[in-house]
Amino acid sequence: ITSRHVRGPFQGRTESGDIRLDSAAAWVEASTGFGNIVVRLTPDNLEGDLHVDLQSGVGDVTIYLPQRLKASIEATIERPAFTAQHITSDFPMNSIAPTRLVRGTSSQTIINGGGNRIKLYTSLGKIEIKRQ
Repeated sequence: ITSRHVRGPFQGRTESGDIRLDSAAAWVEASTGFGNIVVRLTPDNLEGDLHVDLQSGVGDVTIYLPQRLKASIEATIERPAFTAQHITSDFPMNSIAPTRLVRGTSSQTIINGGGNRIKLYTSLGKIEIKRQ
């Protein structure tokens, strides 16, 4: 699934294949069983509902966020504990970050005071949080 500009909310799922939203103006919920997810959040109004839930079974998850977005971010990679952490962020990942799970890594952070819930998950892959 590829889209240049999504003016309203987006909800999409695919069993196998990538999901790419180059310009999402509202909330996004996307999942793929096998594939990468890339979302660039470009809202007209930073005060609206901008929650994001991105999940990939096997694949990478990348999100680009506006610098002034108020958000609470939770990023989780479900992978064996002996594997190195692959969560990178242009925003400081603090709070309880990183937390080693029995089978994975989870990082949480609050940016600009918190607000919109952003949940990023991959079973096997990496997570990148980029500032735009």
